Amino acid sequence: MAAASDPLVGDVVDGRYEIISRAGRGGMATVYRALDRRLDRIVAVKIMRDDLDDDPEYAKRFDSEARAVANLSSAHIVSVFDQGVDRGRPYIVMEFIEGTNLKAVLVQQGALPPERAVRLLEDVVSGVAVAHAAGIVHRDIKPENVLISRGNDVKVTDFGLARQSDAPTMTVADGVLGSLSYVSPERLLHQAPVDFRSDVYSIGVVAFEMLTGHKPFTGDTAEIVAQHLNADVPAPSTITAGIPPWLDALVTACGKRNADARPADAGELLARIRRGLAAMLYGNGHEPALVASMTEPSGSLAAVPPRLPPVAHEDTPTLASESGPADRVPAAQQVFKRRRIFAAVLAGVIVLGVVLGGWWLFSGRFTTMPDIVDQTSDAATSLVEAANLTLATEGAFSEDVAQGIVISSTPKAGSKVPRHSTVRAVVSLGPERYTVPQVTGISQADAEAAIGNNHLTLGTVTQDYSDTVPEGTVISSNPAEGTDVPPNTPIDLVVSQGPQPITVPDLTGQSQQGATDALTALGLVASITQANSCTVHVGNVISQDPSYSADNPVTLHKGDTVTLNISNGPASVTIPSTVIGMKSADALKTLQDLGLTVSFNYLGPDVTRQDVVMAVTPAPGTSVTGCGTKVILDIS
Repeated sequence: MAAASDPLVGDVVDGRYEIISRAGRGGMATVYRALDRRLDRIVAVKIMRDDLDDDPEYAKRFDSEARAVANLSSAHIVSVFDQGVDRGRPYIVMEFIEGTNLKAVLVQQGALPPERAVRLLEDVVSGVAVAHAAGIVHRDIKPENVLISRGNDVKVTDFGLARQSDAPTMTVADGVLGSLSYVSPERLLHQAPVDFRSDVYSIGVVAFEMLTGHKPFTGDTAEIVAQHLNADVPAPSTITAGIPPWLDALVTACGKRNADARPADAGELLARIRRGLAAMLYGNGHEPALVASMTEPSGSLAAVPPRLPPVAHEDTPTLASESGPADRVPAAQQVFKRRRIFAAVLAGVIVLGVVLGGWWLFSGRFTTMPDIVDQTSDAATSLVEAANLTLATEGAFSEDVAQGIVISSTPKAGSKVPRHSTVRAVVSLGPERYTVPQVTGISQADAEAAIGNNHLTLGTVTQDYSDTVPEGTVISSNPAEGTDVPPNTPIDLVVSQGPQPITVPDLTGQSQQGATDALTALGLVASITQANSCTVHVGNVISQDPSYSADNPVTLHKGDTVTLNISNGPASVTIPSTVIGMKSADALKTLQDLGLTVSFNYLGPDVTRQDVVMAVTPAPGTSVTGCGTKVILDIS
């Protein structure tokens, strides 16, 4: 209804862009779906709100958006085609994206599977990386500004708050621009000029929301600001299980309050995402080195241990001998004795070293892999740590094993494993289920897209008539929307054909009541007219509109009207007196026009006949039916 009442709908901007409908409304502008008459294509026209026309700051931001995006070339950024001012209203013309946005997807689906989330994140960061390479900070990255086409193309939009990386930001007192849930701490505190790391923080918040289905910080304005300033974005794994450790670490790094601890820009963030994806492809997604690389500050070097100052050694003083000459052993003997003792000790040390080395090499450095299958994830971690090992987990769906229980381990229980090494476990995510999306009340094409986006498949599509659901719109689904089903479950649809056509029956000759009842039973409405008839009994149907045709049946829809012409019987006419004295031919026509049958009674021979009516039977003034009643004219 809002779009229908919008005064701009139907208007033509700058004599070129015909406004078709309203597509969305924001704090600064309204976006319309429009036709570019010159190039005959559908575009999005963003027009600044009328109540902001007098604010030069808003007009400046509007202009900066067009300039910021016009020179960016990326498959993941909404393209700007044109810019101008029409009747005092600034506008921007952009490509129109048929589809939805990330916010709508999250509202509908909640937390996304990690693989899908990271693929969406890769596309978003790819677009932002192009902006960063051009020196532009977006400053309003949020799910609403991530558009997803029906073909699953991902595009970043709304650069209305974008600035060059060395431009100053605004303080909270001046009014923070953008959405508070995604704003970086340094923007809230005005700690430094806006730079690319502010966008990285916002991307981290969006990634957290994709993986968990929740924003990291919630509450009223004061509570959200306090949480941004006093806490880092938590690890998504604290809420949702099954997130790859490297991805968990990367989101945490992006959400650090200290900007120096984040990736420097979207280009570096993109490199880390692709490094993680490549590692997952080759089965190395849980390597500790990979996880560690996700949290390294931008441009950081490996820490170099400080040099320790040399330790000052004191010379050990020589102890004075208290032995008398009689107790002394000859020097040669003392030397020999000391050598034997040293040799014995050395031999003992060597033997002990060999024994210990052999024990360590063949037994001591190993521990036994505990049996953690069918244990909870926490219990498995405790068992593994008790065996001097580190446990790395990954999630997998299972129809048989309950969520949070270990399905398998690598290596298997009882295997010899080097101490302090990393072992792996697959933890059940429970049955893989996806919710049947809302499909009723939308077009068949939109329903099919929603089914595909939810990891489901299109089943059988049947057609049915409906008096309430428009043609081409989905009436119902099986399984019903909101049902949790396994992946690739076929979803059957019933699509409306519109109202069921009703064939008009032959009602002529039926009584008025019978014909009316027949139409009512079919869902049609009877309209009654009346006329005289010489052939149809009083109260019966003379004719109908629409008429009946066996060769070319007429169809109507429920609620349509059929007109019934009902017989009043024959019409009564009065024998006119004017026929007396008429010529026979004139009298004949007058009586036939009244529906009467005329015969002549000649009173004299032809040679003397004047051809004038002398009398009429029945007599003039007599009332008769006009359905062929016989009248006799006496002709002289």
